[in-house]
Order: sequence, then structure tokens, then C-alpha cells
Amino acid sequence: MRIFRLHLVEGTAMSELCEAEGVHPTLFYQWQRTFFENGAAAFSSPRTETKNSTATEKKIQALEFKLQRQDEVIAEIMEDFIRAKKELGESSMASECPMIFVIRSATLCATTPASRSWPAHGC
Repeated sequence: MRIFRLHLVEGTAMSELCEAEGVHPTLFYQWQRTFFENGAAAFSSPRTETKNSTATEKKIQALEFKLQRQDEVIAEIMEDFIRAKKELGESSMASECPMIFVIRSATLCATTPASRSWPAHGC
């Protein structure tokens, strides 16, 4: 650590330090690389790790809630799709192009929830 302090803080040339300490420059650079790669561990504390894990857990819970809501919306759309398919019959646009129908009905539901008029067939 003393060598790093002399080099980094006091600005002593690395070649002078290595010569004075009898250390090969390659070994010095290996130590320096290891020091910088593992230096973050010196600043981490259990309290910091707890904050990070709590934030991660909150983010996971929020994403799980969002995923659950998306599943509910998909279920509602599919319920409307099945109901419309039964009302319109098997030869309607629902049986010919179900994905376009689902996407359009989802858009329709998002824009005009009170009216349930289905879009025209456009496949």
C-alpha cells in the first residue's frame, strides 16, 4: 500500500519506486490492477448492500405487479375476443384474423372503454 500511496498520491515515478523496493515493474502493474479491481470492496458496507438489495427487491415487486396487471389485461382481451367470436360466428373476422382483432380490440378498449363497437375487418 505504501508503494501505491507514493506513486498515486505523491507522484513518485513508478520506475524509481520499483528500483528502490527491488520490485519488477510487471509485478507492480499486476498489484495495481488487482488493487483497482478489488478496491470497491473496501468501500462497501453491509448497510450499503442492504440498501441495494432493498431497492432491488422493491423493483422486482413492482415488475411482478406490472406483469400480473398485463396478464389480467390479456385475460380481459381474450374474454372479449371469445365473446365476440361467439356472437359473430365462426366465419367472421375473428376466426380469419384473430391477432389483428385482439390488437384492435385492445386499442379500442384503451381509447373508448364505454363503447364496445368492434373495428371493421382489415386483414
